[in-house]
Amino acid sequence: ADGAQSITKACYEVFASCEKCQNILRLMCWSHTHRAILPQIKRIKNKEIEKSLLKDIEEIQRSANMYTFDKMIDLVEDKYVKSKAIDHTVIESLEDFFSYFRSTWVHSKEKYWFEGAHPFGSSNNQGIEGQNREIKASFTFRRKMPLGSFFNCVLKMVHKWSNGHSQQVFKKTEALDQF
Repeated sequence: ADGAQSITKACYEVFASCEKCQNILRLMCWSHTHRAILPQIKRIKNKEIEKSLLKDIEEIQRSANMYTFDKMIDLVEDKYVKSKAIDHTVIESLEDFFSYFRSTWVHSKEKYWFEGAHPFGSSNNQGIEGQNREIKASFTFRRKMPLGSFFNCVLKMVHKWSNGHSQQVFKKTEALDQF
């Protein structure tokens, strides 16, 4: 859902009544988080601080877990906002950035963009999105379909993909036989 708050809200509403789903987490793709915060960081207008702040946030993404995430955010914010070496106007931009960052990426349902939120899972969904792009380009042509037409489309996709994958298997097997 690429951080779409409406989709996140709908998922929580739909699955809230499910007893097994009481502890669900809405994981967020790091690639989408990164792309969303870059323009906000650039508003700071100090290349050195922008680069350093982005590096610190990337470090949080790689190393935070459920127990350390909030504290790491606090420490990074204090590092910049409470610095006596940073110009007052830059501090104001940093305060604006952290206000955005906290409301969007720390105190929201999209806050689980760090590796430790799901330590054994993928931190991005680029593979799934590539497949989705292929479906839209080759099958649905980016248009909504009635349910019956959609099922026919799905059957065509499954047929094409199942034949394509079996042909790849046979090609690999033939290549191994020649080896």
